[in-house]
Amino acid sequence: MSNKMEIKEYDSNFFDSFVYLIDNCFGIKNNDKNKLIKWKFFDNPNNEKNKIVCSYYEDKIVGQYSNISTSFIYQENIINGYICQDMCVLKDFRGKGLISKMSSKLYFDVLESTFSIGFSNEQGVKVDKNSKGYGYNVIGKLTSYILPTFLNFNKTYFYKKIENINDLKNINFNEFGYFSEYLKINSDFNYIKWRYFDKPNSNYSFFLIYDEKQKNIGYVVFYFKKGFGNIYDFNIIKETDIKRIIGTLKNIGIENKIFFLRIQILKNNFWKNFFKGFFKINKRENIYFTNKNHNIFNKIDILNKENWIIKTGDIL
Repeated sequence: MSNKMEIKEYDSNFFDSFVYLIDNCFGIKNNDKNKLIKWKFFDNPNNEKNKIVCSYYEDKIVGQYSNISTSFIYQENIINGYICQDMCVLKDFRGKGLISKMSSKLYFDVLESTFSIGFSNEQGVKVDKNSKGYGYNVIGKLTSYILPTFLNFNKTYFYKKIENINDLKNINFNEFGYFSEYLKINSDFNYIKWRYFDKPNSNYSFFLIYDEKQKNIGYVVFYFKKGFGNIYDFNIIKETDIKRIIGTLKNIGIENKIFFLRIQILKNNFWKNFFKGFFKINKRENIYFTNKNHNIFNKIDILNKENWIIKTGDIL
Protein backbone atom coordinates (compact mmCIF):
# COMPACT_ATOMS: atom_id res chain seq x y z
CA MET A 1 0.00 0.00 0.00
CA SER A 2 1.31 3.45 -0.84
CA ASN A 3 1.67 6.31 1.60
CA LYS A 4 -1.51 7.78 0.17
CA MET A 5 -4.48 7.71 2.54
CA GLU A 6 -7.11 5.16 1.54
CA ILE A 7 -10.58 4.83 3.02
CA LYS A 8 -12.25 1.48 2.48
CA GLU A 9 -13.87 -1.45 4.26
CA TYR A 10 -11.99 -3.32 6.95
CA ASP A 11 -9.43 -5.85 5.67
CA SER A 12 -8.91 -8.83 8.00
CA ASN A 13 -5.19 -8.86 7.11
CA PHE A 14 -4.87 -5.73 9.26
CA PHE A 15 -6.38 -7.18 12.44
CA ASP A 16 -3.30 -6.45 14.61
CA SER A 17 -3.26 -2.87 13.37
CA PHE A 18 -6.98 -2.57 14.12
CA VAL A 19 -6.42 -3.78 17.71
CA TYR A 20 -3.54 -1.34 18.14
CA LEU A 21 -5.73 1.54 16.97
CA ILE A 22 -8.53 0.78 19.45
CA ASP A 23 -6.09 0.21 22.29
CA ASN A 24 -4.14 3.37 21.53
CA CYS A 25 -7.28 5.52 21.44
CA PHE A 26 -9.26 4.01 24.32
CA GLY A 27 -6.91 1.86 26.39
CA ILE A 28 -8.33 -1.68 26.39
CA LYS A 29 -8.71 -2.88 29.98
CA ASN A 30 -9.39 -6.54 29.14
CA ASN A 31 -6.52 -9.01 29.72
CA ASP A 32 -6.88 -10.41 26.20
CA LYS A 33 -7.08 -7.49 23.79
CA ASN A 34 -7.18 -9.56 20.62
CA LYS A 35 -10.01 -11.81 21.81
CA LEU A 36 -12.00 -8.84 23.08
CA ILE A 37 -11.80 -7.01 19.75
CA LYS A 38 -12.69 -10.17 17.85
CA TRP A 39 -15.69 -10.72 20.15
CA LYS A 40 -16.87 -7.12 19.99
CA PHE A 41 -16.47 -6.31 16.30
CA PHE A 42 -16.59 -9.62 14.49
CA ASP A 43 -18.37 -12.36 16.49
CA ASN A 44 -21.76 -10.83 17.39
CA PRO A 45 -24.91 -12.80 16.41
CA ASN A 46 -25.50 -10.64 13.30
CA ASN A 47 -21.84 -10.32 12.33
CA GLU A 48 -22.43 -10.87 8.63
CA LYS A 49 -24.16 -7.47 8.52
CA ASN A 50 -21.49 -5.51 10.41
CA LYS A 51 -20.15 -2.42 8.64
CA ILE A 52 -16.57 -1.35 9.39
CA VAL A 53 -14.76 1.33 7.38
CA CYS A 54 -11.09 2.12 8.00
CA SER A 55 -8.51 4.71 7.03
CA TYR A 56 -5.26 3.12 5.82
CA TYR A 57 -1.87 4.81 5.66
CA GLU A 58 1.51 3.14 5.04
CA ASP A 59 0.27 -0.40 5.65
CA LYS A 60 -1.53 0.35 8.88
CA ILE A 61 -5.00 1.34 10.00
CA VAL A 62 -5.01 4.87 11.41
CA GLY A 63 -8.76 5.31 11.86
CA GLN A 64 -11.97 3.31 11.94
CA TYR A 65 -15.73 3.87 11.99
CA SER A 66 -17.93 0.87 12.83
CA ASN A 67 -21.60 0.02 13.01
CA ILE A 68 -22.26 -3.35 14.66
CA SER A 69 -25.44 -5.03 13.51
CA THR A 70 -28.07 -5.82 16.13
CA SER A 71 -31.82 -6.25 16.31
CA PHE A 72 -34.40 -4.38 18.34
CA ILE A 73 -37.82 -5.47 19.50
CA TYR A 74 -41.00 -3.41 19.66
CA GLN A 75 -44.44 -4.93 20.32
CA GLU A 76 -43.03 -8.34 19.38
CA ASN A 77 -41.77 -6.98 16.06
CA ILE A 78 -38.08 -7.50 15.28
CA ILE A 79 -36.40 -4.47 13.74
CA ASN A 80 -32.90 -4.57 12.29
CA GLY A 81 -30.51 -1.80 13.24
CA TYR A 82 -26.98 -0.93 14.30
CA ILE A 83 -24.89 0.23 17.25
CA CYS A 84 -22.15 2.75 16.48
CA GLN A 85 -18.87 1.50 17.98
CA ASP A 86 -15.67 3.24 19.08
CA MET A 87 -15.04 5.52 16.11
CA CYS A 88 -11.48 6.82 16.41
CA VAL A 89 -8.38 8.15 14.65
CA LEU A 90 -4.74 8.03 15.78
CA LYS A 91 -3.60 11.34 17.26
CA ASP A 92 -1.24 12.27 14.40
CA PHE A 93 -4.05 11.93 11.85
CA ARG A 94 -6.79 13.89 13.60
CA GLY A 95 -8.17 17.14 12.20
CA LYS A 96 -8.08 15.83 8.63
CA GLY A 97 -11.78 15.01 8.33
CA LEU A 98 -11.24 11.23 8.39
CA ILE A 99 -14.21 10.53 10.68
CA SER A 100 -16.55 12.40 8.31
CA LYS A 101 -15.14 10.60 5.27
CA MET A 102 -15.40 7.17 6.88
CA SER A 103 -18.92 7.80 8.21
CA SER A 104 -20.09 8.98 4.78
CA LYS A 105 -18.82 5.79 3.15
CA LEU A 106 -20.26 3.60 5.90
CA TYR A 107 -23.73 5.13 5.97
CA PHE A 108 -23.99 4.86 2.21
CA ASP A 109 -23.94 1.09 2.81
CA VAL A 110 -26.41 0.98 5.71
CA LEU A 111 -29.20 3.21 4.43
CA GLU A 112 -31.46 0.18 4.22
CA SER A 113 -31.29 -0.02 8.02
CA THR A 114 -33.88 1.78 10.10
CA PHE A 115 -31.49 3.47 12.51
CA SER A 116 -28.24 3.32 14.46
CA ILE A 117 -27.89 3.97 18.16
CA GLY A 118 -24.77 5.03 20.00
CA PHE A 119 -23.35 5.95 23.37
CA SER A 120 -21.10 8.95 23.70
CA ASN A 121 -19.35 11.13 26.26
CA GLU A 122 -19.63 14.94 26.30
CA GLN A 123 -16.71 15.36 23.90
CA GLY A 124 -18.26 12.91 21.45
CA VAL A 125 -21.61 14.71 21.64
CA LYS A 126 -19.90 17.98 20.71
CA VAL A 127 -18.34 16.28 17.69
CA ASP A 128 -21.72 14.85 16.65
CA LYS A 129 -23.43 18.23 16.94
CA ASN A 130 -20.77 20.26 15.15
CA SER A 131 -19.80 17.89 12.35
CA LYS A 132 -21.74 17.80 9.12
CA GLY A 133 -23.08 14.49 7.89
CA TYR A 134 -23.21 12.59 11.18
CA GLY A 135 -26.90 13.23 11.79
CA TYR A 136 -26.87 11.90 15.36
CA ASN A 137 -29.50 13.14 17.79
CA VAL A 138 -29.02 13.13 21.55
CA ILE A 139 -31.97 11.25 23.06
CA GLY A 140 -30.96 11.69 26.69
CA LYS A 141 -28.29 11.31 29.34
CA LEU A 142 -27.93 8.11 31.34
CA THR A 143 -28.59 8.46 35.07
CA SER A 144 -27.00 6.42 37.87
CA TYR A 145 -28.71 5.22 41.07
CA ILE A 146 -27.62 3.25 44.12
CA LEU A 147 -29.60 1.33 46.74
CA PRO A 148 -28.31 -0.11 50.06
CA THR A 149 -28.84 -3.87 50.34
CA PHE A 150 -29.66 -3.82 54.08
CA LEU A 151 -33.14 -3.23 55.59
CA ASN A 152 -34.78 -5.67 53.23
CA PHE A 153 -38.44 -5.85 54.27
CA ASN A 154 -39.95 -6.86 50.93
CA LYS A 155 -41.24 -10.32 50.17
CA THR A 156 -38.80 -11.78 47.69
CA TYR A 157 -38.58 -14.28 44.85
CA PHE A 158 -36.08 -17.10 44.53
CA TYR A 159 -33.02 -16.98 42.34
CA LYS A 160 -30.39 -19.22 40.83
CA LYS A 161 -26.97 -18.32 39.45
CA ILE A 162 -26.48 -19.57 35.90
CA GLU A 163 -22.96 -20.83 35.20
CA ASN A 164 -23.66 -22.60 31.91
CA ILE A 165 -25.41 -20.94 28.97
CA ASN A 166 -27.12 -24.25 28.13
CA ASP A 167 -29.24 -23.82 31.27
CA LEU A 168 -31.01 -20.95 29.48
CA LYS A 169 -31.93 -22.83 26.32
CA ASN A 170 -35.45 -23.59 27.51
CA ILE A 171 -36.15 -20.03 28.67
CA ASN A 172 -38.69 -18.20 26.52
CA PHE A 173 -37.20 -14.71 26.43
CA ASN A 174 -40.24 -13.49 24.49
CA GLU A 175 -42.25 -13.86 27.70
CA PHE A 176 -40.98 -10.54 28.93
CA GLY A 177 -44.07 -8.75 27.64
CA TYR A 178 -43.70 -6.06 30.26
CA PHE A 179 -41.34 -4.33 27.86
CA SER A 180 -43.38 -4.89 24.71
CA GLU A 181 -44.61 -1.29 24.46
CA TYR A 182 -41.04 0.01 24.48
CA LEU A 183 -38.22 -0.18 21.99
CA LYS A 184 -35.19 -2.10 23.26
CA ILE A 185 -32.38 -4.36 22.14
CA ASN A 186 -33.67 -7.82 21.32
CA SER A 187 -32.16 -9.80 24.20
CA ASP A 188 -32.90 -13.26 22.87
CA PHE A 189 -30.89 -16.38 23.69
CA ASN A 190 -28.22 -15.72 21.05
CA TYR A 191 -27.70 -12.14 22.22
CA ILE A 192 -27.53 -13.15 25.90
CA LYS A 193 -25.01 -15.88 25.07
CA TRP A 194 -22.78 -13.50 23.12
CA ARG A 195 -23.11 -10.48 25.40
CA TYR A 196 -22.62 -12.10 28.81
CA PHE A 197 -21.19 -15.59 28.35
CA ASP A 198 -18.90 -15.35 25.30
CA LYS A 199 -17.14 -12.09 26.20
CA PRO A 200 -13.50 -12.81 27.17
CA ASN A 201 -12.78 -12.31 30.90
CA SER A 202 -16.24 -10.85 31.44
CA ASN A 203 -16.81 -11.68 35.16
CA TYR A 204 -20.57 -11.19 34.80
CA SER A 205 -22.94 -12.98 37.19
CA PHE A 206 -26.22 -14.08 35.60
CA PHE A 207 -29.20 -14.93 37.85
CA LEU A 208 -32.58 -16.37 36.92
CA ILE A 209 -35.44 -15.21 39.14
CA TYR A 210 -38.41 -17.53 39.76
CA ASP A 211 -41.44 -17.90 42.01
CA GLU A 212 -42.75 -20.60 44.38
CA LYS A 213 -44.06 -22.62 41.43
CA GLN A 214 -40.65 -22.55 39.72
CA LYS A 215 -42.03 -20.19 37.09
CA ASN A 216 -39.43 -17.86 35.58
CA ILE A 217 -40.10 -14.26 36.58
CA GLY A 218 -37.06 -12.64 34.97
CA TYR A 219 -33.31 -12.36 35.14
CA VAL A 220 -30.62 -9.98 36.29
CA VAL A 221 -26.98 -9.61 35.24
CA PHE A 222 -24.56 -8.29 37.85
CA TYR A 223 -20.96 -7.20 37.79
CA PHE A 224 -19.67 -7.32 41.37
CA LYS A 225 -16.85 -4.93 42.26
CA LYS A 226 -15.62 -3.42 45.54
CA GLY A 227 -18.85 -3.70 47.51
CA PHE A 228 -21.08 -2.67 44.60
CA GLY A 229 -23.45 -4.87 42.65
CA ASN A 230 -23.57 -3.18 39.27
CA ILE A 231 -26.77 -4.17 37.47
CA TYR A 232 -25.90 -4.48 33.78
CA ASP A 233 -29.12 -6.03 32.56
CA PHE A 234 -32.53 -6.57 34.08
CA ASN A 235 -35.65 -8.09 32.57
CA ILE A 236 -38.96 -9.07 34.18
CA ILE A 237 -42.37 -10.14 33.00
CA LYS A 238 -44.77 -7.90 34.96
CA GLU A 239 -44.49 -4.39 36.38
CA THR A 240 -46.36 -5.54 39.49
CA ASP A 241 -43.35 -7.70 40.39
CA ILE A 242 -40.99 -4.74 40.84
CA LYS A 243 -41.10 -4.37 44.65
CA ARG A 244 -40.71 -8.07 45.24
CA ILE A 245 -37.87 -8.29 42.72
CA ILE A 246 -36.05 -5.37 44.34
CA GLY A 247 -36.00 -7.45 47.52
CA THR A 248 -34.62 -10.35 45.53
CA LEU A 249 -31.85 -8.19 44.07
CA LYS A 250 -30.95 -7.10 47.60
CA ASN A 251 -30.75 -10.74 48.68
CA ILE A 252 -28.41 -11.54 45.80
CA GLY A 253 -26.26 -8.60 46.84
CA ILE A 254 -26.16 -9.64 50.50
CA GLU A 255 -25.17 -13.21 49.58
CA ASN A 256 -22.28 -11.82 47.51
CA LYS A 257 -21.14 -9.40 50.26
CA ILE A 258 -22.46 -6.39 48.38
CA PHE A 259 -23.42 -3.24 50.29
CA PHE A 260 -25.01 -1.28 47.45
CA LEU A 261 -26.85 -2.04 44.22
CA ARG A 262 -25.98 0.32 41.37
CA ILE A 263 -27.77 0.78 38.06
CA GLN A 264 -27.38 3.21 35.17
CA ILE A 265 -30.30 3.79 32.83
CA LEU A 266 -31.89 6.21 30.38
CA LYS A 267 -34.29 7.87 32.80
CA ASN A 268 -37.96 8.05 31.78
CA ASN A 269 -41.43 7.36 33.18
CA PHE A 270 -40.93 3.60 32.83
CA TRP A 271 -38.41 3.54 35.68
CA LYS A 272 -40.31 5.70 38.19
CA ASN A 273 -41.69 2.84 40.30
CA PHE A 274 -38.42 0.95 40.16
CA PHE A 275 -36.35 3.67 41.79
CA LYS A 276 -38.34 4.24 44.95
CA GLY A 277 -35.71 4.02 47.70
CA PHE A 278 -32.79 4.46 45.31
CA PHE A 279 -30.42 7.42 45.55
CA LYS A 280 -29.39 9.35 42.46
CA ILE A 281 -25.62 9.81 42.10
CA ASN A 282 -23.59 12.05 39.84
CA LYS A 283 -20.84 10.52 37.74
CA ARG A 284 -17.69 12.37 36.68
CA GLU A 285 -18.18 11.42 33.05
CA ASN A 286 -21.67 11.54 31.59
CA ILE A 287 -22.84 9.02 29.01
CA TYR A 288 -25.32 10.12 26.37
CA PHE A 289 -27.65 7.90 24.36
CA THR A 290 -27.75 8.98 20.71
CA ASN A 291 -29.58 7.95 17.57
CA LYS A 292 -29.01 8.30 13.84
CA ASN A 293 -32.22 7.83 11.87
CA HIS A 294 -31.67 6.59 8.32
CA ASN A 295 -35.24 6.17 7.14
CA ILE A 296 -38.59 7.47 8.29
CA PHE A 297 -39.81 5.18 11.07
CA ASN A 298 -43.56 5.58 11.65
CA LYS A 299 -44.22 2.90 14.26
CA ILE A 300 -42.70 4.76 17.19
CA ASP A 301 -40.97 8.07 17.86
CA ILE A 302 -37.37 6.89 18.28
CA LEU A 303 -36.18 10.37 19.27
CA ASN A 304 -38.37 10.33 22.41
CA LYS A 305 -36.60 8.83 25.44
CA GLU A 306 -39.99 7.77 26.84
CA ASN A 307 -40.13 5.07 24.18
CA TRP A 308 -36.82 3.39 25.05
CA ILE A 309 -35.56 0.88 27.60
CA ILE A 310 -31.80 1.46 27.83
CA LYS A 311 -29.49 0.04 30.51
CA THR A 312 -25.75 -0.22 31.18
CA GLY A 313 -25.58 -3.62 29.48
CA ASP A 314 -26.56 -2.05 26.17
CA ILE A 315 -23.19 -0.27 26.09
CA LEU A 316 -20.70 -2.64 24.49
